[in-house]
Amino acid sequence: MDNIRVKNFIILVLLLVNLCFLGLVITDSARESALRRQALQGAVDILAANGISVLDGADLSDRKLPVIRVERDTQQELENVGRTLGKVHEVIDRGGNILLYLGELGEGEFRGTGNFSILMREEAVSSGDDAAATARRYAKGLGLDAVSGPEADQPELSGGSGTVTLYCRAGGARIINCALSFSFSGGSLNLVTGQRPLDNMREDESAAALDIPTMLMRFLELVRSEGYVCSELRQVELCYLLDSSASGEGSLTPVWLLTTDAGEFYINGITGKNENRL
Repeated sequence: MDNIRVKNFIILVLLLVNLCFLGLVITDSARESALRRQALQGAVDILAANGISVLDGADLSDRKLPVIRVERDTQQELENVGRTLGKVHEVIDRGGNILLYLGELGEGEFRGTGNFSILMREEAVSSGDDAAATARRYAKGLGLDAVSGPEADQPELSGGSGTVTLYCRAGGARIINCALSFSFSGGSLNLVTGQRPLDNMREDESAAALDIPTMLMRFLELVRSEGYVCSELRQVELCYLLDSSASGEGSLTPVWLLTTDAGEFYINGITGKNENRL
């Protein structure tokens, strides 16, 4: 009987200890959330004091993306090309890590940097009444996750002729310098050009991304130092930026895209560097 009482007492003590730990965790979490809200509001107030208002619709929620290492895989590339050009009957090495694929439906030139161009034979791929859907299917065949960009990038097609622009994605985030251009004529796809994020991807957790308050303060610093003039911050999006070399290796780095009344502003999500070279 005494043993049962001792065991029950120990269980009760352990339960109380766990409840205390849980209370500390909840308290710390609440304190951290409050500090984050205070830091964010402080950053917004400082921007306002410097003549830049943050619109209510701007998404200032916490977001993170890892740095991703990318590498070209010519075997995977060949398989992807085969799905879009039909059977590939010849591969020509043009030097400089540039390969030309000759297929049943056309030819495609692919570079180690991720840049490529595909010329289709006449009426090889019909778009019907939906060129945008055709472009998305074709991108998927190339092994790419692609999505429409801003409406400004989507000119209207007339008579089945025109251009559709899609952006590649990684981890659900848009890669701002990996745009694909699909040119249609007479209801058929004629030309595909752009840059892709290469074939193999591996996350790199070693780099810590800037949080929203820090990024906003960096934005204000760059505005002051570089003479960028704006009065409204309308939207904030966390994207990727591809940096690649002819060797077929590179990386996808998080970049903050800030949409203002004066245009778009890019800030490297790791270093805080101005990336408006895009």
